[in-house]
Amino acid sequence: MHANTFYVLSRDPLVLMGGLRTLEQAASLPGRFTLIFHNGGLIRVPTLRRYIQARFRYRRDKRLIVVTNEPSEARWLRLLGLEALCLGHNMHVREHLYVPQPDVSKRYDAVYAAQLLPFKRLHLAEQVKSLYVLTYASGQKSWDLRAYEPRLRHADFNPGWIPLENVPDIYAQARVGLALSAQEGAMLASLEYLFCGLPVVTTHNRGGRNRYLTPRNSRFVADDPSAVAAAVAEFVAAPPAPLAIRAEALQMVHRDRLAYVQMLADRCGVSFPSPESEVERIWGGFEGIRKLAVPIGEIGQRINEGFSAGIVAGR
Repeated sequence: MHANTFYVLSRDPLVLMGGLRTLEQAASLPGRFTLIFHNGGLIRVPTLRRYIQARFRYRRDKRLIVVTNEPSEARWLRLLGLEALCLGHNMHVREHLYVPQPDVSKRYDAVYAAQLLPFKRLHLAEQVKSLYVLTYASGQKSWDLRAYEPRLRHADFNPGWIPLENVPDIYAQARVGLALSAQEGAMLASLEYLFCGLPVVTTHNRGGRNRYLTPRNSRFVADDPSAVAAAVAEFVAAPPAPLAIRAEALQMVHRDRLAYVQMLADRCGVSFPSPESEVERIWGGFEGIRKLAVPIGEIGQRINEGFSAGIVAGR
């Protein structure tokens, strides 16, 4: 999911989905609709104000359903009088893009997809000797990982933006994926790793990424560089089968997608031939949910003009 994008899940009745920047934008859209809002980050006491405000902006013809990453977040929002349920954000990761590449040689023991920000705790990977950091700095065209975090001066990294379609090629060169933040949202990369067949070494955390982590595909470690390196070494010495990791992740994601389309039926009045067919319509194919995307600046015009002409993808 992109921050500046709506996803049209249904045209009749109109059901939109979005994250981050869509909450305020959708409140001013014309007509009757439901917005299913995904907060990719954490919902904590300081961020509850936006939801209190939303409760009064979404009324009558404008309905709001919030999908959270942790059950406690949904409970808090329901106490505020909002519709909320926990199904997670990561289910929208494109499984036909993130696939194992068994013919690619392994160059790195671990890869860490992490923005250059303190909460990512990059230093916890300092004892992983063979490391690639897939990174970026918001608002910049280039960056220097080694200047930002000298303890990772031994790591390879990308000094500029890498096209999304090339990210799986980097994952394919690694044996393990790292997830080292203590608090974060769902962390899309954690599921991208699993779809690519990489086991995950993670610190104990809050935010939602644990949803698809199991004893078979991950190791939870202390917030200590030596513990991170030891768990990586364990997976390098005895790697689990990549296709088994992927298959288990796909099964769990499919479970959540079935629950999601059941929500569309039960709460939004969307009809479809079968839950399986609706899952395929929304998330199927190489593009996945991107095929239902409409840029945030175009959604009002599409609602007024495009639906009857069939411009917007969706039912």
